[in-house]
Amino acid sequence: MVGRERVVHLLKQLQHAACRCPAHSNTFHQGAGGSVCTVRKTDYAFEMASSNIRYGGGVSREIGMDLQNLRAQNVCLMTDKKLSLLPPVRAVLESLDKNRVKYKVYDNVRVEPTDASFKDAIAFAKSNSFDVFVAVGGGSVIDTCKAANLYSCHPDADFLDFVNAPIGKGKPITGALKPLIAVPTTAGTGSETTGVAIFDFEPLKAKTGIASRAIRPTLGIVDPLHTLSMPESVAANSGFDVLCHALESYTALPYDQRSPCPPNPLHRPAYQGSNPISDVWSRHALQVVAKYMKRAVRDPEDLEARSSMHLASVFAGIGFGNAGVHLCHGMSYPIAGNVKTHMAKGYGVEHPLVPHGLSVVLTAPAVFNFTAPMCPERHLEAAEILGADVRQVKREDAGPVLADTLRNFLFELQVEDGLGALGYGSDDVPALVKGTVPQVCSGTLWTDCHMYAIISRCFPQSVPTTAGTGSETTGVAIFDFEPLKAKTGIASRAIRPTLGIVDPLHTLSMPESVAANSGFDVLCHALESYTNALPYDQRSPCPPNPLHRPAYQGSNPISDVWSRHALQVVAKYMKRAVRDPEDLEARSSMHLASVFAGIGFGNAGVHLCHGMSYPIAGNVKTHMAKGYGVEHPLVPHGLSVVLTAPAVFNFTAPMCPERHLEAAEILGADVRQVKREDAGPVLADTLRNFLFELQVEDGLGALGYGSDDVPALVKGTVPQERVTKLSPRPHTEEDLSQLFEASMKIY
Repeated sequence: MVGRERVVHLLKQLQHAACRCPAHSNTFHQGAGGSVCTVRKTDYAFEMASSNIRYGGGVSREIGMDLQNLRAQNVCLMTDKKLSLLPPVRAVLESLDKNRVKYKVYDNVRVEPTDASFKDAIAFAKSNSFDVFVAVGGGSVIDTCKAANLYSCHPDADFLDFVNAPIGKGKPITGALKPLIAVPTTAGTGSETTGVAIFDFEPLKAKTGIASRAIRPTLGIVDPLHTLSMPESVAANSGFDVLCHALESYTALPYDQRSPCPPNPLHRPAYQGSNPISDVWSRHALQVVAKYMKRAVRDPEDLEARSSMHLASVFAGIGFGNAGVHLCHGMSYPIAGNVKTHMAKGYGVEHPLVPHGLSVVLTAPAVFNFTAPMCPERHLEAAEILGADVRQVKREDAGPVLADTLRNFLFELQVEDGLGALGYGSDDVPALVKGTVPQVCSGTLWTDCHMYAIISRCFPQSVPTTAGTGSETTGVAIFDFEPLKAKTGIASRAIRPTLGIVDPLHTLSMPESVAANSGFDVLCHALESYTNALPYDQRSPCPPNPLHRPAYQGSNPISDVWSRHALQVVAKYMKRAVRDPEDLEARSSMHLASVFAGIGFGNAGVHLCHGMSYPIAGNVKTHMAKGYGVEHPLVPHGLSVVLTAPAVFNFTAPMCPERHLEAAEILGADVRQVKREDAGPVLADTLRNFLFELQVEDGLGALGYGSDDVPALVKGTVPQERVTKLSPRPHTEEDLSQLFEASMKIY
């Protein structure tokens, strides 16, 4: 077993070398050839980027309206010849025809594209002056469309200008591109979320690509109905890509161990190493794969399983799209690029082909057995998610356990038995290693005998300052409208910040009371969007145009991930963050929790706690808030929200008791013997205990309110229908009166 120091060394080479894996590289980051940070050697920050995603069965029919909204005059629709005859493409074309959108179809995309097939698509795009691009297909189609968009907008560029070094020049993309809408029909690549386009460079028989946030699709339309047309083999290989995206990004070198530190944020690579945000998505994708992939492969009509795998592809795409991948993907490129006679079933092509997902997964058991010494806990967690019993497993056995778990997973899906089944033998190993090494390090490093031996061994085996509002993530601006003593606001995706810079050092200056009230806002954002927000598919009316879809859409599979994780972080760190201003770990974690909850509620919405909070703050009497440095009466937003929370969640629990119980458990309650009908009281008591430990004011009465004020508070809540209508439990003004009364005293 190679030692930990060699694993760390190799993964660092994967992260920062000038010539890197095409799915783990960036045109702004040229490794040793670029300027270096004079402050520190490794990076200290990361950022998250992803395409906008729209998900729903039948959502493809909206694409014609999207193009109308973009005022498209000449649309390029790209697909491949097999898909052009199938329902996904027909559905998109029907929408374009219905909305009288002018378009031309390019259906000559090659499965596993090459430099020649990219150039053919680019020539088509250049000759037609398109103003919007639409890609309907798997990763091959979407990547080809990205390249066509890029080069048609840079007509004077040489093909190799934007291709990753050292095959290409790796120049940064500085010009604007046309809008690109991606409609994925497979559940694997996640290409609809990333700024990567991969192809075979035939002169060198090597995979390479273009990597830049500039080529990321404007919108990904994820329609699970499209996956029903996937043959079993395509579903399997697509799923293996999801599996490895999730595993590799979760076990990748951490972002703060990546070097060099960029001297300018423009030079920070898209794929930055594992980080707290990518971890959420990678782990969740792995959980979905474990639950649904076998079902999705075995039964093409299992809509739940195929829909879930489609979402898992998105989740893993966001994960690896910000963290990156490593050895499985780096080693896969010569496997696919040096294909011999292997004919792939279900792809409708007549040339030899090793599908990408298959080329990635066959080395996975060997790779993760090798990388486990670097982070055995994560490897064991992955093995456990995939079904292994790891309760008695030692850290040093993490690699073999995960490797065996993967072998069993592949065996159950009847995957080819290693590279030998693809026609490769021991004589091919030197060529495979030679094709992999350029994906790892620059030409001056590839002769490192240790690295060469390591890879050879694998082949034979197979700027907010508070931590609460999350406003840096949302398209909402709230203010007091003084003439009516009411809170109101502006809500539109158009006003969402371009970039949120989250510096945890800023939170160290927060007084204890501000840290508490900010944390209460995070807590309620997470609770309202996860346990209570009306599910997106129960919201009415259905918008006649996607432009009219509200920012607050109701709970959904993506917001659920963010909200649940935010709640977990609050439970673990909030009390520490309030009590010790110098606890950087706790305050940093709460800062991230604010981001997580902000993305969650920014897409799902909030409801009664927030709706009722506005008149509480707007009708403030004499309450003076500590730590805010103001001389006028003030009820801080987080406090105005959380004081009604026990009553509100007791009221809403009958509509979704399972989620209320899950929230109570996350916050520390023992719910093993609790009945569904007791979910409300249990969560309410858990919240009261949480507030009591943080010495929060004892209800609205402590702010100066009494029963005589209830009518005014109800009157101020009723106009907040924008948020209160998302409550899963219908409510009357009498219900609101009772909730305010119940909140006058909470202990």
